[in-house]
Amino acid sequence: MIDETLLSIIIPIYNTPENLLRNCLNSIEVQNNSHIEVLLIDDGSEEFCHNICLEYSLRNQNFLYYKHKNAGSSYTRNRGIELSKSDYLIFVDSDDTLEDTAVETIIREITENKIDLLIYNCRRYNSNNSIKDEHLLENNHIYMNETDKCKLYELLVYTHELSLVTTKVYVKNIILKNNIYFSTDMKWGEDIAFNIDYFVCCDKIKYIDVVLYNHFYRSNSVVTQIELKKLKDLKKEYNKRLSLINLKFRELQKNILVHKLKELILKEVFIFTANNLYIGAKKRDIKKMYKEINIYEILDISNNKLKIKILSILLKNNLLGLIKIAIHIKRFIKRG
Repeated sequence: MIDETLLSIIIPIYNTPENLLRNCLNSIEVQNNSHIEVLLIDDGSEEFCHNICLEYSLRNQNFLYYKHKNAGSSYTRNRGIELSKSDYLIFVDSDDTLEDTAVETIIREITENKIDLLIYNCRRYNSNNSIKDEHLLENNHIYMNETDKCKLYELLVYTHELSLVTTKVYVKNIILKNNIYFSTDMKWGEDIAFNIDYFVCCDKIKYIDVVLYNHFYRSNSVVTQIELKKLKDLKKEYNKRLSLINLKFRELQKNILVHKLKELILKEVFIFTANNLYIGAKKRDIKKMYKEINIYEILDISNNKLKIKILSILLKNNLLGLIKIAIHIKRFIKRG
């Protein structure tokens, strides 16, 4: 390993299929840049992942392999932060890839510009073989003044793609100085929680309208087991975004953003409910969870959009049977 490491690439790994893991590591190995360290953080995977990681770490001095007992992706990312040696770091999911020029572009940006956060685009590969470039913001831009940053905070509140940690370069010192880490007790929403904590500590944020990351959505990533605890995480995510609104915006802006936020979370609650009903969750268990975490304050939303009105009525009145029928019909039509 050379003395000057400019960028740490943190890759949490847990039983990633061999072909996907190799695709990921190959996409980084071909960058051929000696100013990086690649931290392979194995979250207690099976032997085949262990062997692949060892193979890459033995043949490439920039690849460093660490393993611990299974503790979840948030713990694994946090460990990567602690182990990293450079001033800047990025996160890569072990079944995704980087574009060939990603490292070169990132290092150029962080050496030429003194910035607290760099944001870039991703290309999304869907399970139906469609491809979409996600342009997260408009044009190349540096966000420095309060007006600019408020626009960015607003987008962060209700734009899912912008909340991902895999499309950003972070400054390690900002993370450590402000004690920013991934929440280990959340199943959903840990990216947005991390980013909100980080964004408010930034003075200078730059966006480049370039695709550097390839994100693969796979059919087996759909909910496959009943995990009603995830609804609690959705409420935590709502509260985290709400705290950013209250911290950064004036009263009129707050009202508009809270309305948009409730609309966003309403849709996510509906999708969560529909998925759990579809795979066999009991209606009484979902109703109990609604009451336990007081999800109804989010569902209390006035909106002129017919779709939002219908979703709100169904969820507020616990009409889960109708939701289950609707999702079955929708999936039947889709299969046909």
